[in-house]
Amino acid sequence: MKRLFSGFLIIVFCLCIFSGCKDNKNINQSGENNSPVQNQTAESINLLYCSNDTFNPYTLITKVNMELCQLLYDPLITLDNNFEPVYKLAHSSSMDGNVWTIVLKDAVFSDLSIVKGEDVVYSFNLAKNHSSYASAFNHVSSVSSEGAKVFFTLSYTDPYFINLLDFPILKAGSDQIRNEDSVLLPPISAGRYVLNEDETALLVNKNYYGDKPIYKTVNLINAPDSESVAHYVEVGATDFYYANINDGKIIRMDGKKFSINQNRLIYLGVNMNNSMLRDVKVRYGISAALDRKKIVTSAYYDNAIAATGPFTPVWKETGSYQTIETSANIKIAIENLEQIGYNILDNSGLRKNNSGYPLSFSLLINGDNVSQGIAAELIKKQLLDAGISITINALSYDSYKQALESGAFQLYLAEVKLNNNFDISPLVLSGGSCAYSVADTSDENVTDFTEIINKYKNGEAAISDVITSVSSQMPFIPICYRSGILFYSNSLSEVTNASTGDLFMSLQK
Repeated sequence: MKRLFSGFLIIVFCLCIFSGCKDNKNINQSGENNSPVQNQTAESINLLYCSNDTFNPYTLITKVNMELCQLLYDPLITLDNNFEPVYKLAHSSSMDGNVWTIVLKDAVFSDLSIVKGEDVVYSFNLAKNHSSYASAFNHVSSVSSEGAKVFFTLSYTDPYFINLLDFPILKAGSDQIRNEDSVLLPPISAGRYVLNEDETALLVNKNYYGDKPIYKTVNLINAPDSESVAHYVEVGATDFYYANINDGKIIRMDGKKFSINQNRLIYLGVNMNNSMLRDVKVRYGISAALDRKKIVTSAYYDNAIAATGPFTPVWKETGSYQTIETSANIKIAIENLEQIGYNILDNSGLRKNNSGYPLSFSLLINGDNVSQGIAAELIKKQLLDAGISITINALSYDSYKQALESGAFQLYLAEVKLNNNFDISPLVLSGGSCAYSVADTSDENVTDFTEIINKYKNGEAAISDVITSVSSQMPFIPICYRSGILFYSNSLSEVTNASTGDLFMSLQK
C-alpha cells in the first residue's frame, strides 16, 4: 500500500509540473505576458494601439491611436456612411445668415464636469491648427460661447457647415495636465470609453450621455510600427481593422467586411490653356468614352463608386441631378468629337480634323501609386476606342506634384479629399489648392465658376445649380469616389453602419 501511495504521489507531482508548464508557456522570466492577444470574453474586444504615441487627438501621429480616439472623444456631430449628420454632443443647430448656433446636450466629461461651450471653443482652436481640420475652417471668422451655446461666425453662409463639426471635444486645458513625472496625461474626454490607469485598455464610461457600448472592455494590443500592425491584422489578433487604401495597398484580415464611403474624388484634370482641351466638346468626348465601372473594378478592385457627377452619388442631396453615365458611350463620344471637326480616322484609329491635327494628349500620373498606373492604362485603352491617343507620363510623387504646380501637363490623373461641406471651389476657382490650370476667364470659351460657387456658399443657389453648371462645362472629369474597407471578426455582430468619422458606430446598444 505504501508503494502504491508513493507511486500515486509521483504521478500527481509530475502532472502538476506539466500542467504548470502548459499554463505558463506565455510567461517570460520577468512575469510579463508575451502573448499579443489579451484575454477576451463575450464582453470585450481587442484593438491595436501604439504605446509610444499619445491619446491626445491633436498631437498623436499614428493611425491606430487616431481611430481609438473615436471611442474616447465625441465630436459635436459625426457623419454616417452616406454623409448625413448624426448629432453627438450637439443637441441642435440653427443658421441665421452667416452665424451658426450649436446648442449642447446635457453631457459630462469623464471627471463629471459639465461639457460647456468654452470646451468646444477650446477644442475648435486646437482643430483649426491641425492638418486634419485646418482647410475646413478657413471661412470661420470667430467662435464664441455662452453657457451651453456655441456661435460660429463665418465669412459666408455655408449651408452644410454642420457637416464640418466632427472635431474631437476635450475638456478645456486638460491637454496640459501632467503627472508627478511631468509627463502629459491624456486629455479629459466625454466619449463612450475611458482609458484605464496603465493605458492598456479602454473601459466603458459609466457617465456617458448616449447609448452604452455593447462591449465593456477594449483590450489594447501594442503595435508600434506598420510591420507589427500588418502582422497582428493578418494573424487575427485584432477584432477591427480599417484599410483606407490611400496608397493603393490593402492589408487583408479574415472575417467580415463593411465598405466605408470616403469623400475622395478620383478625376481627370484638364489643362484649360490647351487649345484642344479648352473646347468643351473634347472634354465631353473624353468623359463619354470612359468606362467608369471597369476602372472601379479593375483599378480599385471595387473599393470605389463610379462617379455620376462632381459629388459622391451616395450623398442624397445630389438627387437626380447627376447624370454622367458610368459605362462608356462611344457613340456619344464620337458625336461630340465629330461636331467640332474630328471626323477623319487614320490607319491606327486615331481621330483627326481637316487640318490633320490628331486628338493626342499626354496623361500625367503619380507613378508611385499602383492604382493610378492601372487606371491610366485602362483610360488609355478606353479613349483609343473613341479615336483619342494617350501617352502616359508616370513620375515619382515629388516630380508629379512639381509638374502639376508648374502646369507642365495636358491631362492628369489625381485624387482629392473634399471637405464634408462639399465645397469644390479648390478644384474650379483660380487660386484653389487643386486648380492647377484654370484658364483666363476673359476667354469666351472658358466659364468662370466664381459667381455660381459664391451664390451656393451664401445660400443663393442650390446644390443642383452647382451640379448643373459644373457638369455642363466639365472643368474636371469625375471618374469615381474611393472607399475603404472595415474588416471585423466573424464573432462580432454585423456592422450595419460605420463611417470614417466613427468606425465603431454599430458597437452601441
